[in-house]
Amino acid sequence: QNEFLAEGTPAELQTVLGWILDTRHLLVKLPQDKFDKWIKDIDTIINGKQCQWKLFQTVKGRLNHCGSTIPHLRHFLNRMHEFETRQGGNSRNENSFVRVPHDIKEDLALHKEFLGTSRDSVSMNLLTARRPTHVFASDSCKETNGLAGMGGYSVTSGRAWRFKFPDHVANSPHISNNLLEYMATVITIWIDHLHGDIPPDSSLLSTTDNSSAVGWLHKSSFRNYQPGHEKISRHVAHMAIEGRWALNAQH
Repeated sequence: QNEFLAEGTPAELQTVLGWILDTRHLLVKLPQDKFDKWIKDIDTIINGKQCQWKLFQTVKGRLNHCGSTIPHLRHFLNRMHEFETRQGGNSRNENSFVRVPHDIKEDLALHKEFLGTSRDSVSMNLLTARRPTHVFASDSCKETNGLAGMGGYSVTSGRAWRFKFPDHVANSPHISNNLLEYMATVITIWIDHLHGDIPPDSSLLSTTDNSSAVGWLHKSSFRNYQPGHEKISRHVAHMAIEGRWALNAQH
């Protein structure tokens, strides 16, 4: 009965799966006590020469859970995923110690800022499927026929852009068209972002004919030998988090 009174009665503020739901203002918040605990554990990893494997996995799991309120945060977890795989994952002794690489510690410092955003509040309008407020289209062509290039168009603002590839790009076997398609989608959004035409709580829809680009806009799974892909993902994630808008992609 006491549990029912605490959790089952109507209220504008409810704690669900560890998150505070503010139904009056349509906000999701990370409780202060959890924020303090998570920040403390992250600082333990950043400031120590080594950390317990169990602590590293716990922190990574928390950050992945935080991605439910800040989806673009997941673009900054791929290094941690790769490190966990190299170290043996769940098969490793949880009481053993590991030396966390410097680049992952830099990511963890950035995650502290993202956790601050979750604590302050995230709009529920950014977490639900709804009619897009901004629509973008982009494409890229790497054919060696003199027409190689990429471009994009914002249906909402009416801005369009294009860029013709120089021969050394069009003919390069080391630059994939998938990467160029991905780059085109981000540039198209970036242009409207720079002009201040994407206000908070906006819902963006990016359309492209490249399935790889569609997937990469949602999740990063890149390796250390794909720095270009990772840099593009982190750039669009920074824009979305700072601008407080949601991004969806469609093939």
